[in-house]
Amino acid sequence: MSNLLKWRLTLAGCSAILAILMVMPQILHQSSDQYRGVPITLNSDEAIYLARVQESLSGRPELAAEAFTGHPGLTGTQDAFIEAWYGRLFRWTGWSAGQLLNVMDGVVPVFIFLSLVLFFQLCGFSKKLALGGAAAFCLIELYNLGRPIHMRASFFIMLWSLIGIAYALRGRWWGAILGAWLLGLLIGIYFWSFSFAWAFWGIFLHGNFWNGVTESGWNTKSWLTQKYDACYILLGECFGIFDHAGPRGNLSVGTFLELSGL
Repeated sequence: MSNLLKWRLTLAGCSAILAILMVMPQILHQSSDQYRGVPITLNSDEAIYLARVQESLSGRPELAAEAFTGHPGLTGTQDAFIEAWYGRLFRWTGWSAGQLLNVMDGVVPVFIFLSLVLFFQLCGFSKKLALGGAAAFCLIELYNLGRPIHMRASFFIMLWSLIGIAYALRGRWWGAILGAWLLGLLIGIYFWSFSFAWAFWGIFLHGNFWNGVTESGWNTKSWLTQKYDACYILLGECFGIFDHAGPRGNLSVGTFLELSGL
């Protein structure tokens, strides 16, 4: 058996164990004689997510943010970008919100686990350390992995923005596009997700700035000019995406750059 096959089987086995852990509460609940079609509540936010997803599955994704009244003139307290797209993508199945989120319990955490393994490897860790780090994270965060939208689905999007940046640093043009697109998109999805991703990006730029100054000595003018131009373009792209695609995006790129002094 080759090392590659062993690695893939290890990932498949860990993924299967995680999926079982995530769906087991619902399976045990539904196998009970007292089950009457209502899914078990694993966190206090689940009722809100169920209502938003159901609104979108019912053919009204534009009203998912304010699913309780369904009034088009009311603005929800939190954007429902993910919930709206769940409805758009899975409306054809005929599932209810509870059924859909039960399926996602066994799917999204596995994607997060595999993405973490990839991200840790891109950060320079060995396969064994990447696997151990991803497994430890998932075990510690089992509760949050059971939250259907935040921080589970939004964390997955945030993680891939970091993966895009990591690939961009390796010269992959699509990594730069993916990272910039998701960094901009996260602003309109969830505060903690976009703040963490932008903090990661800021720390990275800060570290590379000082490394560049140290390595280049007095010949830093060209290096700083290139980095400034790259940051300018990235910020412009991110806020441009937010301006056009964000549900409440009313800050134009020109206004942002003018206010920031760039």
